[in-house]
Amino acid sequence: MAPESGGLWAARPTALTRLWHVLRLVILVWLGLLGFVALTQRSMLYYPSQNDAASLERAAKAQGFEAWRNQQGETIGYRSLPSPDDTRAPLAVLVFHGNAGYAIHRADYATILRAAAPDHAVAVYILEYPGYGARGGKPSQESFLAAASDALSVIPADTPVVVLGESIGTGVA
Repeated sequence: MAPESGGLWAARPTALTRLWHVLRLVILVWLGLLGFVALTQRSMLYYPSQNDAASLERAAKAQGFEAWRNQQGETIGYRSLPSPDDTRAPLAVLVFHGNAGYAIHRADYATILRAAAPDHAVAVYILEYPGYGARGGKPSQESFLAAASDALSVIPADTPVVVLGESIGTGVA
């Protein structure tokens, strides 16, 4: 005897129908997760630490650094210059810091870099990324590369430059 339409058999889905419903639910959840990741990936990639300019400049001064400005007068990072009467060959080291923190957190590099190049008068420049420290802007690959180009343009042209990247800064370097 054939089951009637709307009878007992119509109310019970087959195993294949149940599997299809579960599979559709899994696919929808997966697509929702992919959409969420796509929309929030920038906030998952960059972790800018921020602070006010006055506090950062005080911290820089305490560690032998000063604010480093571009041609428009904006602070783009911090620098520690050798003594003007140093007769050794000049060398600039441009540091691109990692993702967390901000430029002045890398002030310890100056001591290490100077010890590594005793025959040079080493100037250490630490770039602050847009959106980090007290620097305006939003972090992105494009803004980091533009900041690096700007930084290179304000280092004296007659000085050899070594670039050093840490973590996310290696891509910039």
